[in-house]
Amino acid sequence: MGNQRHADTAPHGYRGSAAKALVIAAICLIGGLTFAGLPIFETSLWIAYAVMVMVEVALAVVLFFSRWTNKPAAVVLVLPALFQAGQSYFNEQMRYTSADPVIPIDNFGVLFLCALAVYLIKKGQPWPVLPHH
Repeated sequence: MGNQRHADTAPHGYRGSAAKALVIAAICLIGGLTFAGLPIFETSLWIAYAVMVMVEVALAVVLFFSRWTNKPAAVVLVLPALFQAGQSYFNEQMRYTSADPVIPIDNFGVLFLCALAVYLIKKGQPWPVLPHH
């Protein structure tokens, strides 16, 4: 009985680990770009934010509703998505350039939320989560 859960997830273990690694890599890329690399986008910064929002929302939906579930991480990912949606709108209106001052607390917040989502995914259940019979 104690090994039943392991037996249920063993055939999918590699795919689940690979999927988990890809999701973590995507979140790390978003956090890293937000924190350090967004000036490379110059006047198209709002597009970069919009793309990150779409990726974060897609990952949150997958984490919330699929067999690769991790609802706490999904909720955490919605927070930077909402924040970056506002940043995307603001930067599209203001035409940001790298010479403009940036409020670093924004970037620290997104980095923290991305790190929290990665932690929750790493510590969460193995993927895919199979229903108990």
